[in-house]
Amino acid sequence: MPIYDTYFFLIDGKNGKLSELKNVEPKDIYYMKIVAPGENNFKMIVNPAEKRNDVSYVFKDVSGHYFFRSYNGTLQTSEDMKRYMV
Repeated sequence: MPIYDTYFFLIDGKNGKLSELKNVEPKDIYYMKIVAPGENNFKMIVNPAEKRNDVSYVFKDVSGHYFFRSYNGTLQTSEDMKRYMV
């Protein structure tokens, strides 16, 4: 199934929690309107000198529910996200 409204965050991951996204700079956020099934390659412009090398992302599924997947694989539901999106 495709995923929609996907935001990739390049972070210096510490604990894999959604709260880590609060201090991400705009230059470290990448947006894709749709990620088709099997699509797993895209370019993110990175500076090798920076420590921000972990990718986490927020996405919407076909049912319209949002999820957060951290760089370490942890998945949080849209209900979990409501606590952080205030």
